[in-house]
Amino acid sequence: METAGGPRRLPGPYLKKNLGPFALGGGFLSRFPEPTLALCRKAARTKNENTRWHVAMAFTTGAARKHAEAANEILDQLAKDDRPTIKRALAKAKKNLAKA
Repeated sequence: METAGGPRRLPGPYLKKNLGPFALGGGFLSRFPEPTLALCRKAARTKNENTRWHVAMAFTTGAARKHAEAANEILDQLAKDDRPTIKRALAKAKKNLAKA
């Protein structure tokens, strides 16, 4: 977001941990699965750590369990990422999808 004083940072922890994955995985994935999975496939190819984290965390929601096969394919793309935040998000997502 831009303001008169330059870029404005959004409040961090709440939005990062709840709004992003909750909206993507819980909201969009349950209502619009095909476009959301397509978006996740595309976003998983980026190098941006925050984007990749959001993709992985989207699959920690209950709605993701209905799409376990597609989710695991997307998570496999992210599995090549050695960054700790991505590894933790992947582990959490895989644990959730194992309940499917």
